[in-house]
Amino acid sequence: MPYDLKNRAGIGLPIAMGAMVIIGIVIAAGAFASLHDYRIDRNMLFQERALGAAEEGQARLVKDWSPAWNNKPYGDTLLRTYTLADGSVARVVATRLNQWTFSVASEGAVNETSRQLNARRRTNLLLRLHVPNLRMPAAISARDATRATGSGQMDGNDVNPPGWDCDAPGTPAGAIATDSINDSGTAGACAGEACLTTAAPAARMADSVLRDTTMYGSALGWDELKALALTPGTGLVFDITATGGSFTNVSPTGPSYNADGSCNRVDPRNWGDINRTVPAGKCEGYFPTIYLRGGINNNAIINGNGSGQGILIVDGNLQVNGNFKWYGPIIVRGNFLTNGTALPNPGVKIVGGVLAGNFNCNSSTPSSPCNNISGNTSMQFSRCALSKAVLANAKVVPSTRSWADLF
Repeated sequence: MPYDLKNRAGIGLPIAMGAMVIIGIVIAAGAFASLHDYRIDRNMLFQERALGAAEEGQARLVKDWSPAWNNKPYGDTLLRTYTLADGSVARVVATRLNQWTFSVASEGAVNETSRQLNARRRTNLLLRLHVPNLRMPAAISARDATRATGSGQMDGNDVNPPGWDCDAPGTPAGAIATDSINDSGTAGACAGEACLTTAAPAARMADSVLRDTTMYGSALGWDELKALALTPGTGLVFDITATGGSFTNVSPTGPSYNADGSCNRVDPRNWGDINRTVPAGKCEGYFPTIYLRGGINNNAIINGNGSGQGILIVDGNLQVNGNFKWYGPIIVRGNFLTNGTALPNPGVKIVGGVLAGNFNCNSSTPSSPCNNISGNTSMQFSRCALSKAVLANAKVVPSTRSWADLF
């Protein structure tokens, strides 16, 4: 017999609809988790790029470091901005903490114009000035025979130049130091050590370390000093071989300035400002490395009434005449001679110290010396003048445990 079909209530449709809802939720949750994970990874990538930019900024500051920045006042800052190849930016601020240390804060930024994709990281670095130990045990320290015959004074007491900002003077040094006491002597107006002054036990000292030829320039890094001299703004170079070995005259005139009043650091006649005034002169912080370039047997002479400060290095022999004034170390690989203009003129004045290698002279007889200090010549030992000149030309290196990731 025929059977009539009837609609019967079931759960198939609700199950299908529920399954579709659950699948939709799972798909949505997966999409949300995937998007969230993508954003986390993207943000981490931007954060790492920002960190890399911050570190790159620090590295570039160290690479680009100028010795002129070594004389910044305590608490003064230096700002540098670097744009990297990927478009990120590093803003670096270096702050002078004390005589030896700088704090460098670097902020790296990525996608600065985007509200959602920008990232910033900041790091800190401590830099210290690498100041080598310049060993000068006397006003003049030499490897071989040295004689003083002049009318001026050779003073081994540690004295700060007037107006210079330095620590208190230290222990007195000798007036003359050679590798053997028999290598030094006095004659003429200085006979009987009349021109030698010091509170040290002896005015003439013996120091066997002066026999070591590696100390004449290597302690400071001779090649590094030459590189500083060859860099415009940090040093000057004069060739003393141009006339076949005869004396080449160098006559600095003192500080010179640009049209805007700043120190003219490329003027070959400008060797810095030895005076200290209020307000400070624009060239007071300029301590150039002066390089008199030539062979060991070439000769250079400094004449005139000029003055200078910094580090003076000479490949060959050096003679200083006239009324020249110099503040800082003088390192001569050959022989050193002076002949200051007679009184009542000021004569030659050297404040700091002289180191003579005498590579082209092996005399141990003061009657025929390698180094002769004659005429109206005053030589004043000063750790202040030495340290200021060396500090102004020092390089920066990271301190121990120097780096910190701030945020």
